[in-house]
Amino acid sequence: MKREELIARFIAKATEAGARVQGPSTRDEAVSALARMARDMGAHRVIVGADLLEHQWKVMAALRALDLVPVTSPPADEAAEADIGATGAMLAIAETGSLVVAGNSPSAILPTMLPPVHVAMVETATIVASLDEGLALVRDLALGQSVETMRYVSLVTGPSRTADIEKTLSTGVHGPRDLHILLVE
Repeated sequence: MKREELIARFIAKATEAGARVQGPSTRDEAVSALARMARDMGAHRVIVGADLLEHQWKVMAALRALDLVPVTSPPADEAAEADIGATGAMLAIAETGSLVVAGNSPSAILPTMLPPVHVAMVETATIVASLDEGLALVRDLALGQSVETMRYVSLVTGPSRTADIEKTLSTGVHGPRDLHILLVE
């Protein structure tokens, strides 16, 4: 499948799962979009995941410029009090519209689970066709590195949702009610 087709399929499936997808755009445009989103949502505290790598310092600076409080590696109780969790993604799966977020500590995946809003910056080059292909890559990466590098892996497909409450579909009960994906070329 061609790169453009993978991107289009990922966008369609992620949107179908309830995510809001923007881009593809440049890294700087994605950082600005994340900061604007935080400001427009009235956020005060944003968890900035270490998996944003070189984006992390740009995101931190953009948030501070808006008088927002960026936090890295918070304990779970602080993560639960954050307004937004911002992460990168190791991989994106076109078949399901899912994101794979991984790291060596629980703080790597807390931003995907605890704040009411999860914003993920996703490199289009990380989009793979299928869940099988993605999980094989995760396995190969985990085997090629120390166990400490990949102790925690989270598969995120759309905002949190459950039908546990009277069999009515509800979002945001056990995790983020909103998932925003910023695609980066």
